Amino acid sequence: MKKVALYGLAAFVFTIPWESAVVVPGLGSVSRVTGTASMAIAALAVLADRRLRRWTAGHLLMVLFVCWMVVTLAWTPDAGNGVKLVRTCVQLVVMVLVIWECAPEEGAQRLLLQAYVAGGYVSAVATWLDFRAGLAVLADRYAGAGFDPNDLGVTLALGIPMAWYLASPAGLDWRHPFRRWLNIVYIPVAVTGVLLTASRSAFLALLPALLVPAFLESRKRGRLAHVLLTALVVAMAAVYVVPPSSWERVATIENELHGGTLTHRTEIWRGALVLFTRHPVGGTGVGGFETAVQPLIGTRYVAHNAFLGVLSELGLVGLALFSGLLATILAAVWRLPDRSYRSLWLTLFAPWVVGAMALSSQYRKPTWLLFGLALAAGWSARYRLELALAAEASPGGPEPVGAWGGDPHDVPAEGRGDPCP
Repeated sequence: MKKVALYGLAAFVFTIPWESAVVVPGLGSVSRVTGTASMAIAALAVLADRRLRRWTAGHLLMVLFVCWMVVTLAWTPDAGNGVKLVRTCVQLVVMVLVIWECAPEEGAQRLLLQAYVAGGYVSAVATWLDFRAGLAVLADRYAGAGFDPNDLGVTLALGIPMAWYLASPAGLDWRHPFRRWLNIVYIPVAVTGVLLTASRSAFLALLPALLVPAFLESRKRGRLAHVLLTALVVAMAAVYVVPPSSWERVATIENELHGGTLTHRTEIWRGALVLFTRHPVGGTGVGGFETAVQPLIGTRYVAHNAFLGVLSELGLVGLALFSGLLATILAAVWRLPDRSYRSLWLTLFAPWVVGAMALSSQYRKPTWLLFGLALAAGWSARYRLELALAAEASPGGPEPVGAWGGDPHDVPAEGRGDPCP
């Protein structure tokens, strides 16, 4: 039953990079439909198994974060938007818990990474088709699948480290050339999609997504090959696909950083800091930023910074919970014994942080998917290490319980081929 739930979860992850492209009448986006179905299947799997895996500190912090959001509804100036965001975050936490239940080992986690990369193709190709048809979302900016150009660019950039890993010998069985080339080809396709959005924040997120894997490569030849391939991909995209107008907008990054407003972001951030000084502990309340900042800057805007958004809406309490969650996840990633797998997650968090500094990504599905997969990856790797050490110490002895909690039988012994028993 959990295997069925895993494939249902993979179908949901596949729709995340193009969640707004298809809307089912009366039900919502295709991502909501597949997500609801996968959560229901996972619930049935848990009921059939009659047990839950023990949560980590990261899961507890997620639940506390959502609980604090509910508390701040008492003083938010926009209760309607606040309730909507609380409902969204409850669904995102459920998604993380389903990943925890159904993807306890690397095989299952790789399946979900592959689903995300496959879904990224849909948005990237849709963006290219809009460009060919001249259907710009804004002036000379393109974004397929109903996305905002900035959000789409970062979404596509997050898939690039996944594709690099899945195309490498560490991440994929090289007896399957189709899957290998599916991931290799994604890289130029995603780069082209990001550049067609002409998003400066997405371009900055693209740089670590492309270059960090090269520095994490252990072999000098591999590092050089990575850099050369990246340069070739960007050059081909620049010459054959991306229009000059996109490059002209990207080229304004330096001027914006030195003397511009980053498309009014600096004004919004000053307003966020003013709101924090007025409501330092509890914030303005979940969903209340746009309403609260309007008298300060003259218009309604989202925070355009995940950390300032949390700080201004949820105060120091919310920021402490959110920062504690990030610290717990990064600690789990840092302890990964497999160098390639550790490099993947460090690389993934690099473009996410860059994107989060310019976008309100704290309530978006790619963010929480990344959190959930990183927690699952850290636990499974730690468990396998302890299992191997215990086997060396007492061959044939009882299996140990993982140091992060949980039943050791939740994860299959080394060598079993089933990704999710």
